[in-house]
This record gives sequence, C-alpha cells and structure tokens, in this order.
Amino acid sequence: MNYLQAIILGIVQGLTEFFPVSSSGHLELFQLFFGLENPKNFIFFDLICHLGTLLAIFVAFKEEIKRILFQDKAAIKAIMIALLPLFPLLLILKEVKALFDKPELLGFTFMITSVLLFISMRFKEKQKETAPKRQFSYKAPLFIGLFQAFAILPGVSRSGSTIAAAKMVGWTAEEAIRFSFLLAIPTILGGALVETLSLVKEGTLLTAGYSMAGPCLAGFITSFVVGLFALKTLITLGLRAIHFFAWYCLLLSCFCLLYFL
Repeated sequence: MNYLQAIILGIVQGLTEFFPVSSSGHLELFQLFFGLENPKNFIFFDLICHLGTLLAIFVAFKEEIKRILFQDKAAIKAIMIALLPLFPLLLILKEVKALFDKPELLGFTFMITSVLLFISMRFKEKQKETAPKRQFSYKAPLFIGLFQAFAILPGVSRSGSTIAAAKMVGWTAEEAIRFSFLLAIPTILGGALVETLSLVKEGTLLTAGYSMAGPCLAGFITSFVVGLFALKTLITLGLRAIHFFAWYCLLLSCFCLLYFL
C-alpha cells in the first residue's frame, strides 16, 4: 500500500464510518479495486483507521461524554444494554467475517442498508406528530443493539442500522444520531481489541505495524480529520440527508450485483 492509497482509504473510512453507507463495505470495495492482496496488513490498516474515526467521536462529543460519565447513569445503562447482542458475535467475529466476507454478497448487504434507511424515512413524519420524549428502558436500547449486530456484515451500515432502529421505537432524529455515535465508542473499541488480539495470536501484529507504519499514520490522520467533518455534517443535517444516502446505497447495490454476479 502506498501513501496515496492510504490517504484515499482514510478519506473513505472517515466519510463512511459516520455517513450511513457502511465503511466496511466501501473499504472492501476499494481493497479489491486497489488490488491489496495482503489481508493481514489491510486488517491492521483498517484497525488504525477505525481508531482515527473513534478519536473524531471523542473530539466531537467530548462534553457529552463527560456529562454521561459523571451525571447520566441512565445513558450508560442504555449503551450497555445495546451492546449485549454484540458480545456473542465478538467471540466469533473472525468466523462470521470469513463466512460473509465475499464481494458477491456486497450487493445484497448494501441493499439491506438502503432498505433500513428508507424505513427510517417512513418514520420521519410520524416523529413530527408524536415527538416522544427519550425513554431509556431496556427494550429500546436492546432493539437498537439487535440492529447494530447486523452491521457485522460488510455492506450493512452500523450507523444506518442503529438510527433506523431508534426511529422505529419513537426516538427523535437528534436522539437517534447521538445515541448511534455514542454507541460506536465501545463498539469500535471492542472490535479493535478483538482484531488486535487476533493479530497478536497469529504473530503478525509487529510485522504489519513495522511494514505499514507510514501508510497507517497517513490513514489515521486522514480518517480523523475527514471523520470529524462527516460527523459534524451529519449532526447538522440530521435526517434531512438520509434520502440521499438511501438512494446512494441502492445504486451501489445495483452496481455490485451487476459487477460481481
């Protein structure tokens, strides 16, 4: 991987981690188009780029994170409940990814993301009529967590899944977006830990880190800067841009189906 490829992939990660279009699916597409054939090196690079977007969340939500940690036990409880469906999958993350990490499936998984985004739009007008207050019971976070679990599949957007689920249970657009990104913090950390332990177990962590140091640094910085921009943009726009992302995923799904099948 050269520096130009690393920067492009960092931009892709930064944009698609927060825009509800699936970062994993886009990175897999670019990996194929760039002909990056060393999976261990790419996994390490992907891990570093995810840490870049994680830092963007900390910067964008630093005040809210501080408030939740010291004042809002209900929010912490909701996040922990939403993580429950993910724990069993983290234990078999490698096996699940190996089973579904096939280019020919991207057309179907991008289609799932598109459908979820269109569903979230259906709840948009209803939301304006009812405007319910946020309720951190165990049912709503658990429902959102179940949808997040589907995002383990490349092409299924984590943010799109969780935002759509939050809208289905009656949360406002702002609540859905903010909870989705706060939920991303432990989710990304957990995924990064599992991937790191896997690389350590296989004895490839140091090798990948040494050979990819320069590109990884470029990818980390790029994913952080672009991710911060994408995050603030989506917070500003709310769900007004969801229809664009829904149609984008639908077109990308059609492209993948025609290209890979």
